[in-house]
Amino acid sequence: MKKIVVITVFIITNSLFAQENKAFHPELFNQKVITKIATLEKTHPVSFFEEARKYYKNGNVNESALLFYVGQLRYRYYILAHPDTKPDGDKAIFASLTNVLGQEINYKLGENIENYIKIVEATIDYSKQSDYQFYSIKESPENYEKVINGLIGLKNHLVANKEQFIAKRKENAKK
Repeated sequence: MKKIVVITVFIITNSLFAQENKAFHPELFNQKVITKIATLEKTHPVSFFEEARKYYKNGNVNESALLFYVGQLRYRYYILAHPDTKPDGDKAIFASLTNVLGQEINYKLGENIENYIKIVEATIDYSKQSDYQFYSIKESPENYEKVINGLIGLKNHLVANKEQFIAKRKENAKK
């Protein structure tokens, strides 16, 4: 009987440990958003923006930002992989969503530049380890790499100009 208890405890402990290790940046995100993103991977990229808006409206800025940036990556990739996309179709929708929702999210993220950088890094991590099932990365890996490199460029820009962002925020707060 003791043997069964020990084995059961061992199995439960290992199961909990494995679940804990699967958590994606738990210091930044409610893990429900990771599950949500996984379901969105099968949908048109506009779905990411819709969910990002909902999360933002509910005050979940980090989760909203992750959804927004993953969605932006997926949409950029999709458009780049389909160069014949009409300007008044996906390109226009993407530009509009990025402008309106992105402006709000980015402004809020700018209040804490260190967190902003972590969100961008997490987006890069997620996007490097997860395929986009709606339009697989395998379909156009060179275009996907271009899009990832753009986000890496944003991260590098934020890191290199961190002090300037902070100073500008302080200056704007005085006005």
